[in-house]
Amino acid sequence: MDRLGQQDAEGIAELFADEIDCYVPGAKTLPWTAGALRREHVAEYFHTMWPAFVAGQSTATVDKGRDQR
Repeated sequence: MDRLGQQDAEGIAELFADEIDCYVPGAKTLPWTAGALRREHVAEYFHTMWPAFVAGQSTATVDKGRDQR
């Protein structure tokens, strides 16, 4: 969460495994939505997404996800 708050995309990417089972749903008009990602795509994902958010106004939530194995 600290790295998100600091917009440290490269630092966030370091926390991910090489292969990520990740699906980001959304419309084609939202450039940060994507299918499965790999670690090398994570920083670019955040750099693309952040300009669309307004500091102090936009919000995000963290969900544990659908699979808690």
